[in-house]
Amino acid sequence: MRSIVMLSAMLMLVGCSKFDGEWLEDGVMHPDGYLVSSTGERRMAVKFDVPSTVRTGLYVQRTGVVDAKSVQTDNYFLFDGFNAAQFGGMTAKIDGDHLLANVPLGPVHRFSRVPGHSIFPPPVLFPELVKGNTSPGVGG
Repeated sequence: MRSIVMLSAMLMLVGCSKFDGEWLEDGVMHPDGYLVSSTGERRMAVKFDVPSTVRTGLYVQRTGVVDAKSVQTDNYFLFDGFNAAQFGGMTAKIDGDHLLANVPLGPVHRFSRVPGHSIFPPPVLFPELVKGNTSPGVGG
């Protein structure tokens, strides 16, 4: 029983992290310390969910949402005193109001938290059950 309580407490700590929420890429940090803004139609978006799920995808500027076909799901874990998160090959840290993420020896990408409504599609998308012309007497 005691181990169940400890496990529950640990899951709550992981799930209630400062990483929770949605983040949208601002750009790449130049080695000299300035930000090179993201250009083009698509930017990376990251969503940390309770207790340890992370979703990544491509944000489509024109529509203002993440492309559902680009979304990938993985698990993340916190380390370094809950100050860093690791998912896939990426490591992320909070720096003030921003999230800084990179792969080893790669550029550092800066993200800002997304306020308000969600930019990610729902976790489960149901397929359409009927397609095509359903008029009586057509094709039959």
